[in-house]
Amino acid sequence: MARRILLVDDEPEMLILLELTLSIAGYEIAKTDKGTKTCDLIAEFDPHIVILDLMMPDLSGIEVLRGIKQRFANPPEVIILSARTGFSDIVAGREAGAFTYIFKPVTRGKLLDAIESAMIYRSQQEQNGK
Repeated sequence: MARRILLVDDEPEMLILLELTLSIAGYEIAKTDKGTKTCDLIAEFDPHIVILDLMMPDLSGIEVLRGIKQRFANPPEVIILSARTGFSDIVAGREAGAFTYIFKPVTRGKLLDAIESAMIYRSQQEQNGK
């Protein structure tokens, strides 16, 4: 079974870079540059992980994350990947339900480690019936 990741970022270059990196690592990728399309893509693509930027033009990443947690009974794990490094942003992301928060720019290794940790956590949650 392919492990699926949804990328949500309004920067086309970042989407291309992430898609290339994660496709090479063996992940199946879907992507959008619109926060408003995220929940519909989750329903359609059923990703294990969402990698979400905070600074989006239509909805903030925090609003998108809250929508994901409210709409889905078993939501994908969300990794925030953002240039915003303020403590209040990190706290807001965690309180909204993000699995982890990573700063841009990110190394390939750090990104893949975070994804693998989220995949393991999700698998454990599914095994425990949560």
